[in-house]
Amino acid sequence: MSKGSDLKGPLDINQLWVRCLEALDSLSVSVAAPTAFYAGEKDVASASTPEALAEAQAISWVRVKANSDNTGAVKVTSSAAATAGYVLAAGEDALVEIDDLAKVFIRVAEDGDGVSYHAS
Repeated sequence: MSKGSDLKGPLDINQLWVRCLEALDSLSVSVAAPTAFYAGEKDVASASTPEALAEAQAISWVRVKANSDNTGAVKVTSSAAATAGYVLAAGEDALVEIDDLAKVFIRVAEDGDGVSYHAS
């Protein structure tokens, strides 16, 4: 609605609904199409040291999949210090909406386990 609306006194719900629809009609939304696709693999050498999934890379999302031959669980976390995260068994995957690959960390239960990923 424009500033200084002419709605005064008790509101008629139908009038309000029409005004809302008019306001929505004037909205313009655009979503940029992805311009690049990134993929890779990450094996974590030591279960005691979580590692960033990849070098810094601007993205909108990343799908992380635990390797099917992992012997332990993989945890997808938000930092090297984080202990809580999304746990993946061998072969499971998760979609993470994030703006940078370097903000995703992988913690493994067994040395050498890892993940593959693709992002855009």
